[in-house]
Amino acid sequence: MGDEPEHLACGLEYLARHVYRYESQHPPLARAMAALGPYLDGARPVGEPNPEWEGDAILCHSGHPSRTLFLARLGVLPFFLLACLVVYFWARHHFGNSAAVLVTGLFTLLPPVLAHAGLATTDMALTAC
Repeated sequence: MGDEPEHLACGLEYLARHVYRYESQHPPLARAMAALGPYLDGARPVGEPNPEWEGDAILCHSGHPSRTLFLARLGVLPFFLLACLVVYFWARHHFGNSAAVLVTGLFTLLPPVLAHAGLATTDMALTAC
């Protein structure tokens, strides 16, 4: 899980309370996207002072921690798709359609890309944007 609960807590705080106080080192877009699925599923901030504790509490109080985490990870997939589109259009512009398809396919098979596309963190959003 790593730092996924912390990102979830920050995003949920932003969506539910319209504030961003836990940790402002990262922009809120990726965190809000990661928290959108759990938020729509009924997850709300618990009120812990630390974002890591808050994220763990959100997961534990949800009743279905694996479902909540799955929904949070689902929020990162649009950034993966955006990154694939950027790679495709950039390669197509410079090298043509065939190369663009090949390069995009290779991009999707890179272990760091696959790993970060499946985690509710800010890394894939940074890659895409």
